[in-house]
Amino acid sequence: MRNCMLHCKLTEVKTVGRLYTWNNKQDGEDRVFSRIDRVLANSEWNDLFDTAEANFMPEGHYDHSPMLLNCYQRAPQKRPFRFFNMWTTSPRFNTIVEENWKKYVYGCPMYRVMQKLKWIKMDLKVLNQEGYNNVEAEQIKRHKALLEVQNLLHSTPGDQGLASREKVASDEYRRARENYLSFLQQTAKVQWLQNGDDNTKAFHQSIRQRRKQNRIYAIHNGEGKWVQTDTEVQMAFVQFYKNLFCTTMENKAPLLDAVMDMGPRLNDTHRGRLACSVTVEDIKRVLDTIPSSKAPGMDGFNSHFFRTTWDTIKGDIHSAIKDFFETGKILKEVNITSITLVPKVKVTSSVGDFRPIACCSVIYKCISKLMCEKLN
Repeated sequence: MRNCMLHCKLTEVKTVGRLYTWNNKQDGEDRVFSRIDRVLANSEWNDLFDTAEANFMPEGHYDHSPMLLNCYQRAPQKRPFRFFNMWTTSPRFNTIVEENWKKYVYGCPMYRVMQKLKWIKMDLKVLNQEGYNNVEAEQIKRHKALLEVQNLLHSTPGDQGLASREKVASDEYRRARENYLSFLQQTAKVQWLQNGDDNTKAFHQSIRQRRKQNRIYAIHNGEGKWVQTDTEVQMAFVQFYKNLFCTTMENKAPLLDAVMDMGPRLNDTHRGRLACSVTVEDIKRVLDTIPSSKAPGMDGFNSHFFRTTWDTIKGDIHSAIKDFFETGKILKEVNITSITLVPKVKVTSSVGDFRPIACCSVIYKCISKLMCEKLN
């Protein structure tokens, strides 16, 4: 079947509901479940119906589960800010960071860092509109310009001016190509494309597949009711986690000190380690252990930004993290995480089929890594 799908260039439409689509209705150990029904489509169909989902419903007295193909209307949503690594190739990038970082901010060290990041974020949005809004079109434009110069150069091989223009056009195309691949790689988050694979079609397919799997158009809520509107889906997850984490247990047994003493506890030695000073080298060491591909926190900045601008920002970053270890206080904007839902199963059906993960800011990650180092 896989060879047939590959030959016909078909992919499986996103599936929800029942994982197994057929069973033989036998009793006891003779009962067999199998996933033999699938909905396949080519890339053109997927582009036309990018919100399609195949919902395999309860089979009832049949051996096959009936399938309902749904296409949902996608409501426009405001995308949060996200730092793209390709921005560091701009000649204006370092100037933007340096100019904003020189501005005076009144407040605690951690507040000063967050305020400067906000200013940089505003300027990076302008930079993106000016030169990085459509990196695919820019790459095509630079490639076309390179080919035109090369055609002229082949007509007059001895023209030194055309030779110089060809070298400049080649450098511009290389940078545009690198920016385009960097954007695709960061958006797709495909680990097997780390070594310069130029298969942009595979990038786009991975991006589309990732976006489809991340969208939730319909789900069974905690009461087992199938909900399909954006508001109902959001409320289903909010209510599920409220019941899970905010419910007070009655007749809860108290924790026994004897049981607690059996596990590790913080002692005076650990407190002393946490109270010791933090150096710039300590922060840089833990910062280098955070991959650039990790999802950013609420501020949108990943570790690549901090590493690239380290010579400019290291003083304020050190003061902010050092202030936390001295005072034990952390700014609310840093001590906050964005919750992302990740499927626990291949085919999702209810709100319980997802697990939440917390996306933390880089400063938060550096603090937690330093605490772990000191305690260990």
